[in-house]
Amino acid sequence: MAATMNNLKSILTACLIAAGLALVGCSGDYAADKAGQPAAKSRMTDERLVQRHGERWAAVIAADFDKVYEYATPEYRAIYSKTHLHNQYATQLKRKAATVANIRRDNVEPEIAYVKTELTFQTLLPDGGNIYQDQVLLDETWKYSAGDWWFVEPR
Repeated sequence: MAATMNNLKSILTACLIAAGLALVGCSGDYAADKAGQPAAKSRMTDERLVQRHGERWAAVIAADFDKVYEYATPEYRAIYSKTHLHNQYATQLKRKAATVANIRRDNVEPEIAYVKTELTFQTLLPDGGNIYQDQVLLDETWKYSAGDWWFVEPR
């Protein structure tokens, strides 16, 4: 029994070390200059992504959809108006808080990041007086382009 517990502890320790190394690797600098050399300190870090994520969600929570629009990819903004974006968001749902639960980079395209977001929300129940509050995990896609991270709007 003691040998089995020691083996489990060793396996768990190895898994934790591997997970820690994987997280450190995710925050690496993927940018390169025109000569193909690594850039001096890129904004393509997970820290910058978390910052942009927080700024965008602060705007969503404040229902400042003009500001939310500024975080959409340049490609989205070239096609869709602010009004279109505003109409995408259900205003009967009050977003209270959003935090990054996990970031995963695409293995083939490191400029694509998948962010799992824990969202706390409230809504008024049909009875007209009671408020329902819950949390949900959202899957978001972010793209590094033109020197910063941009939220990929689902439509």
